[in-house]
Amino acid sequence: NNQTFPQQVMFDTRFFNVLPSASLRYNFDKNRNIRFNYRSSTQLPSVDQLQNVVNNSNPLQLTAGNPNLAQAEQHNLFMRYQATNTAKSTTLFFMAGGSLTGDYIGRSTFLASSDNPIFDDLDVQPGAQLTLPVNLDGYRNARSFFSYGIPVKPIKSNLNFDVSYNFGRTPGLVNELLNYNNTHSFGAGITVSSNISEHLDFSISARPVWNKSTNTLQTAANTEYLTQNSRAKLNWQIVEGFVLRTDLTHTLYSGLSDGFNQNYWLWNLGIGKKIFKNERGEITLAINDLLNQNRNILRTVTESYIEDTRTNALTRFVMLSFTYNLRNFNSGKATQTPARSMEMRPGGMWGPPDGPRG
Repeated sequence: NNQTFPQQVMFDTRFFNVLPSASLRYNFDKNRNIRFNYRSSTQLPSVDQLQNVVNNSNPLQLTAGNPNLAQAEQHNLFMRYQATNTAKSTTLFFMAGGSLTGDYIGRSTFLASSDNPIFDDLDVQPGAQLTLPVNLDGYRNARSFFSYGIPVKPIKSNLNFDVSYNFGRTPGLVNELLNYNNTHSFGAGITVSSNISEHLDFSISARPVWNKSTNTLQTAANTEYLTQNSRAKLNWQIVEGFVLRTDLTHTLYSGLSDGFNQNYWLWNLGIGKKIFKNERGEITLAINDLLNQNRNILRTVTESYIEDTRTNALTRFVMLSFTYNLRNFNSGKATQTPARSMEMRPGGMWGPPDGPRG
């Protein structure tokens, strides 16, 4: 780095790493297997993080670099088990893992009320908060996910249940005192997806997630909130050459700051007409956010503050699109595109469906 302002400084920082990895897979039989994966990695500090220069783009929340930063070293271990019962058409999947990080590149925050000499050294104005990157030990995270799927023959569909739990511990300094931010996230989901024919595809899902964040030092920043997402979607080839696509999403936020708790619906609707030989082309007329309720909410939790952000979101609009399939790899034979080959996603974009269905 060659720095010319506010003072001339040049530095060259080099890092050397030996990063082992290992994997093991054991097959109990052709339908059951378990995998273990270990991987080590590093996170290098960026040039901005190494520069000892104050960024005053936000006069009340200043940031600066730390030329003494070392690289962070991370160790990841994951286990995955999956089993399929072909006779009963059931599937089971379980994943668990986590990581440990040494010399984690965290944040050291000096609150405006601090009388630390660093405020004078960097000429920080009264009332401003200063944040620097520092190396800290104690970063941990763990993740787990369980899923079980069974067929529902009377409606020719699949039923899937899943639960997940994530934990994270992030160290940080507040006025040079060590604080650990511990986050817990527990979710559960249920999904019904169709397996009727290539001309009809639907799914209905619901997923509530409970989040809790606690701090060992900054207890005023503790928080607990709930998010709920439910979705129903349908792709249907009504008559030969015409495809109806629609999805309805319900989003709920509870436990956020005043004015940020949300409860709204997002409805997308489109109809497409297949054209040309072998139905390789399609003209689609779509309406995004039919109810005009789309919103964007984000909660950020750190060791020193909680931030709820609401940003502008593209609401209701109409889009006319044309799609043409250029290639066909089925031994030169024409393949009709099934009704679920494309779908409208939240935000108005068209793309492949969420994933294959059995």
